[in-house]
Amino acid sequence: MRFLLYAVPLVVTLYALIDAILIPGALARSLPKWLWLVLIVVVPFFGAVAWLIAGRPTRELVPTGGVGPLGRVAARRSAPTGSAPDDDPAFLRRLADEEWSRKMRDRRRGATPDTDDHGPDVP
Repeated sequence: MRFLLYAVPLVVTLYALIDAILIPGALARSLPKWLWLVLIVVVPFFGAVAWLIAGRPTRELVPTGGVGPLGRVAARRSAPTGSAPDDDPAFLRRLADEEWSRKMRDRRRGATPDTDDHGPDVP
């Protein structure tokens, strides 16, 4: 148990220090990046906790895709970008809007969906 009293603050401090080093300086919140690094080193555990709460960029600000510092792939913090069209809410909404527009157009013409031929007119 006594081991955890030393290990947890050390691990949290190292994590915060490495995280603060690898984040681009423009993305650090509340304070400049160099000041966060000094705070984490000078006040080890409390500076690290402050970094994790108030200094880290939000997920929306973290760049996605490509290779980050030290060859890491920065996309690890974002959701997968490739998905099927039927999993995309915008695509499904557009399909529903097109279907609704088609039904309204047919209703204005006086045709019902069962009798209207959507193909080209063939003599």
